[in-house]
This record gives sequence, structure tokens and C-alpha cells, in this order.
Amino acid sequence: MRGRTKAEVKDKLRTKHLELAAGVRAPARYTVEQCLKDWLEILNTQAESTVTGYLIMVRHLVGLLGSVKLVELKVRDVDFALGKLAKRLSTRSVRPARMILIQAIRNAMVTDFVARNVADLAAIPTGNRDSHPDLALERALAVLDAVEGERLWP
Repeated sequence: MRGRTKAEVKDKLRTKHLELAAGVRAPARYTVEQCLKDWLEILNTQAESTVTGYLIMVRHLVGLLGSVKLVELKVRDVDFALGKLAKRLSTRSVRPARMILIQAIRNAMVTDFVARNVADLAAIPTGNRDSHPDLALERALAVLDAVEGERLWP
């Protein structure tokens, strides 16, 4: 066990003792990326389009958190990653990222790789509204004029 100060080493040892008492037996190098890959492997009842969406979001998450060891993952790490996603994606697109992370870590909890689900504690940031800009009034009216008389016209 290494640390900059004696107090830091004591904290790390205390954490390890608590994890051992809780039955956590994560491999030393078990990362968020491996956790997400393990979760993807157990998906078997989802529609193909759903799985494709999950794969895309997992790629985003791996790029942001993949190298972090799962046992060292903190709520602030998840908040930071979701915040980065929210700068590029809408809130509706960020929600599944958090959900995927929660489910993947929950799967790791079942296999005693981690004691708590830090993704459950992370907040969903407000996404980028410009990723799906609102339709201007003129454009909306033009769309309605174009579909007038169609079968689904109101």
C-alpha cells in the first residue's frame, strides 16, 4: 500500500479492510471499461436497435471513464463524465448513459466486485439544448404546409 502521507496510507488500509469485511473481491485491475463490457455480455433480451444504442453510449463512457479502476470510481468522476457528455448531448441522451453505468455497476455488485453503486448517487446534468435545436415558427409552418392532406394530417 502506497501513499503520500501516513494518513493517506491508513485511509487506504481502512478502506481495504472494510471492502474485505463486506466481501468485495474485485480483481486488482478491474476497470470501468471491463465492467461495461461484462454488462454488455449479459444483455440478451433486448431489441437490436436498443443494443446498438447501448453500444454507442458505452463507447462514450469508456472514452471518459474506461481506464478508472472500478473500486476507485467516485461520484465526482461519474458527475464529471456525465457533465462532459451533457456539453455534447441532450439531457435525454445523457440519461441512458447514467442508467447504463448504474446497471453495469449493479452487475459488478452482484459478483462482489464493488460494495456500492456510485453512479446511483450521481446527478443527471442538463444537456446541451443546441444538440436538438427547436424548430423555428416559419420552418414548422412550412413542414405543416408540406404534409397537408396526408393521411396523418390532423
